[in-house]
Amino acid sequence: MKSTVSWLLYAVLLSGFSTLALDMIMVPQCGRVTCSQGNSTCTVEDIFLPMDKVFGSEAIWNLEVQAKLCCTWDACSPCIFISIQLNRSLDQVRGQDDNANIMVCYSPVAFMPACKNIHFNITAATAPEAIHAQLSLVVCEPKSVLFSSDVSVNVGSLHHMVKVPSVDEVCSTEHQGLVEACDVPRIGADIDQIRGVVNLSAEHKSDNLFPLKMCLKQERNGTCKKWTEKAIPLHSVSPCMCIQMWWDKVDERSHRSESCPFKNTEAFQSNVWANVSVSVVQGQMNSGGSMLSWNVSTPCRLEAEVWLCQRDAGVGGCREQRSSRQPLANGPWMENRKGLWQVQGAFEDIESCVDLCMMVKIQGMDKNIGPFCPNVYASRWRMSLLVLVIVLLICIAVLGVCFLHSTVKQAGGEGNIMLLSPPDAEGPVSEQVCELGSLLVAQGFRVCVDLWSRAQLGSLGPLPWLHSQLHLLDTQGGRVLVVLTRSAWERAQHWGQDPQQQGPFAQAGDTRAEGSGEDRGSSPYTDVFSACLSCIHADRQQGCVGERFTLVTFESHPATGSKQGLPELLQGLPWFHLPSQSQGLLSALSGGRRGVRWRWTERLKGGLASSL
Repeated sequence: MKSTVSWLLYAVLLSGFSTLALDMIMVPQCGRVTCSQGNSTCTVEDIFLPMDKVFGSEAIWNLEVQAKLCCTWDACSPCIFISIQLNRSLDQVRGQDDNANIMVCYSPVAFMPACKNIHFNITAATAPEAIHAQLSLVVCEPKSVLFSSDVSVNVGSLHHMVKVPSVDEVCSTEHQGLVEACDVPRIGADIDQIRGVVNLSAEHKSDNLFPLKMCLKQERNGTCKKWTEKAIPLHSVSPCMCIQMWWDKVDERSHRSESCPFKNTEAFQSNVWANVSVSVVQGQMNSGGSMLSWNVSTPCRLEAEVWLCQRDAGVGGCREQRSSRQPLANGPWMENRKGLWQVQGAFEDIESCVDLCMMVKIQGMDKNIGPFCPNVYASRWRMSLLVLVIVLLICIAVLGVCFLHSTVKQAGGEGNIMLLSPPDAEGPVSEQVCELGSLLVAQGFRVCVDLWSRAQLGSLGPLPWLHSQLHLLDTQGGRVLVVLTRSAWERAQHWGQDPQQQGPFAQAGDTRAEGSGEDRGSSPYTDVFSACLSCIHADRQQGCVGERFTLVTFESHPATGSKQGLPELLQGLPWFHLPSQSQGLLSALSGGRRGVRWRWTERLKGGLASSL
């Protein structure tokens, strides 16, 4: 019974196949080879490598390739029909059978080809004419033959390309129900005036398990935007709105059904008129003349015209300019990012001194819309905004430079150190001072040691040299480390009792030694130390004692007394004993950060211990 139904169905299909994009053949022929009279024992097999011995192209009289529909009793899919006609002379095969092979390769463009070997026998014939033996092969492999694909077929050295029609072409016929890819939902759109929406629905087969997808677009050639709701607000509906629905099959492109149910519906025309947007900008042409550029955007393409008009300040109307009308029907209309259709134009060579605007007349509307005038203050406002942005960028740049300078200054403040030796800087004490300076340099500090600056001390003099180094620390930040020994303790204590007895270099403001080179019979380091005590005294009077100077004592050469018994001049200054308090000194020099350079501390202990 099923076979009878199938043959009846094929009879109906074949009677109306001319309306289809593809001819139809029965699926039992798929993958089979058919031989015409003169051939025998035709077989076909899949091969993976080309064969060495095959018939050449000189033996092929004709090659024909066609795209068709291979159908079962209830469904159809695309396939390729390959027809090969051979040209073999009787003189070549008379009196014997001729065994032969033909290799057929086929593939979609840019894919690896699949090949089949056709084996057959050409039998001797009695006719004096040449034999035109015919072979036919039907390829209906889903991976090789797809809708909208170009399939390449090679037989020997002959090549043929066939175009398989698209799903839309095949599904546009009345027989779309026979093609599985044409299984699409039927769109329903019902207006609900009470709720103010258009309800969307989709009719489908009861056995369909794929999720439904839909999108909306303005005009048939517009961009379709995803829509997930089951209703559309009435105020968003336009006469040119189209709906697409399809089953999301994930692994392949699903055919879509499309419907534009609101076409020629006057009830929604007002939505189009309410969403018309017009912009006008006055500009300058390349030739130097003035122009008025305009832009009209709307949900649907429409028939309208625009024209120039001169605004009358006293009357309040807008007088039309002759010969200025431009129609919008011819466009060109383009879709923008918002999904609206827009058309642009310009009125060229206009009078710049005349207050011109634009009017719009839309077909079907009772009145004109406008006038739309350019904003003469817009360009000035944009220029002012540009100037404001430039000024703001300059201010940000200045602030950035100031912040960078402050950051560099602070970073430099942790790296600048001046190390001053005591008056008795000789022998082991001088070695420890130099060792401390070397360890600080090795850790990245910028160190100035008076023992290393003998040449500058001789050329500038102790007081100018000290003031130049202090000025550098004042501008970049840093600390002065004063090494305190027994002789330094006594000098500081004696200086505090009678500062006038410390000689011409004792007072920070004394400039009598500024040309120096003059030998006064004392060590330059002693003079530098005395001048340093004067600077400490000046800081104390200004209330900033301890901000620049720090005391350092080597435990191998302790100073007399205790911390409470410091000379009055030195009281309030930070005081570190090395090497036991090297970690505290390092923390103070590094800005108070904890756990910094612990290895340096260990090295400092070892270095000072080795110099004892």
